[in-house]
Amino acid sequence: MHKKTIQPVHIFGSDPFIRILHFKPLSLAMLTLAVGVLYQFGLSGIYGSLYPAGGVIHSASADYFNMVNFIFIIPSVAYYYLLQPLRIANVYRSVSIHLYNKTSSVEIDFSKWHQNPLPWVSGLLLAAITVWLGIADNLNKIGIYWYATNGLTIAILQVLRAYTMYLLVVIVGRHLITAYALNKIMAHADLPLILTPSRRNQALQVITGYAFSFATIGAIVGLNLGLQPVLSNPPLPEYYLFIALYLLLVPLGFFLPLWQTHKKLRTTKRNVLKRLRDKMQREYEVLIAQKEEATEQQMSHVKTLYDTIKIVEESAEWPFQINALFRLVSTVIFPFLFAILDWLFTLMDIGSGIFSS
Repeated sequence: MHKKTIQPVHIFGSDPFIRILHFKPLSLAMLTLAVGVLYQFGLSGIYGSLYPAGGVIHSASADYFNMVNFIFIIPSVAYYYLLQPLRIANVYRSVSIHLYNKTSSVEIDFSKWHQNPLPWVSGLLLAAITVWLGIADNLNKIGIYWYATNGLTIAILQVLRAYTMYLLVVIVGRHLITAYALNKIMAHADLPLILTPSRRNQALQVITGYAFSFATIGAIVGLNLGLQPVLSNPPLPEYYLFIALYLLLVPLGFFLPLWQTHKKLRTTKRNVLKRLRDKMQREYEVLIAQKEEATEQQMSHVKTLYDTIKIVEESAEWPFQINALFRLVSTVIFPFLFAILDWLFTLMDIGSGIFSS
């Protein structure tokens, strides 16, 4: 498939859900937000669970944890679900410049990998499991929690949970397919050294930008974990397993699409350095052999080669600058900022209590 024909529709694959949605990313996000707000504040108001009343102890107006989920996290997931194919198609179009040139003319069908039904089938399966577990949990909370007021509130909640799980699994599935495809593509690419950002390595910056977008949506979803100790019930033992998985999978999701590019850049750098060092060694041996007869031009040439080697040694082996790593670390840690602050304030309160006593 030629780069000009790559469109988001080629990234949709066989996903049936996206094909019945005729929304733009922001429109789907706003619709998801509206449903969440109407559910938490409208329906709870109708059934008298907006505020504590009767047997309802955990009211909707005090459920800040689900407010964050319905108002920010789930709409963000919906937005990225429709935005991701646009970003992926843009990445494929950008990397194509390294395939259709004088040194490489590999013809790759970028869309074939995305025809795999595994992401959306897995999404349906995990959505069903999520609903099954959610109903079992809600049945134990009937009349106590606002979202378990009756069968309707439980049903709507489980539809929202299934919807979110499906979108997340498809997003991750698309990302893994894209990472696989990019690594296959970049194995055939002809990459230059990266000394400074330029039009020649702009395609690599597009890949990095896409990888950051995945890390960002991962961090937004991670808010669900980061806010649980602050706004929800005390975490269960498996909560810490989820944190470990998050800290592993989000950085891994960032680096996976860049791995083959990294290997290519490292190989290019080593090959260039080997040629330069071999050339400088030969020039230096000639210079030493001539001793006093060596010309100033010859000495200058050796020094130029030496300086060039130093410059090449500083060239990038990853398609991003070092400050991008700090940005990645900040993104990954961000969801737990509120939990960390809460922990610090708790320590301060304990410390002040000890000293005051």
